[in-house]
Amino acid sequence: MTILLYRVDFNKTMRAAWSAVGNADGRGYLALDLHYLLTPWADNAEHQHMILGRGMQALEQTPVLSGPTLFEASLPQPAYAGEPQSAASDAVQLMLEEISTEALMRTFDSLPSDYRLSVPYVARVVRIDTAESVPTPPVVDADTELRVDS
Repeated sequence: MTILLYRVDFNKTMRAAWSAVGNADGRGYLALDLHYLLTPWADNAEHQHMILGRGMQALEQTPVLSGPTLFEASLPQPAYAGEPQSAASDAVQLMLEEISTEALMRTFDSLPSDYRLSVPYVARVVRIDTAESVPTPPVVDADTELRVDS
């Protein structure tokens, strides 16, 4: 089975809330929705349906990734030191997505293969955090006068 990330959108619901948090603590938080296509690969339609059905069962059985499950499923952590990006309260919801036939066909038009049986899923809300900001010292004005005594 292939899992293809075909679109990345900012999450319209959480964008303002995380922007406010970032303004308060000096970090950047980008809330994203990741759109995937699950595509089974087999020699015949029956096997394709069985593979796709099993993949969908697995996603329905664990529709929310959080805690250690989210941390293990995520990409490798960034190289900079600090806390892991996935805090205990973070969660990503995996759910079936509705996509028009036209949009699906446009997606396959941009791929090197012909159309295959596929099911769209969305991972919502994936958050990318920036490194902790380093506070800059305040600007200090110095007013010096030069006196010449005669």
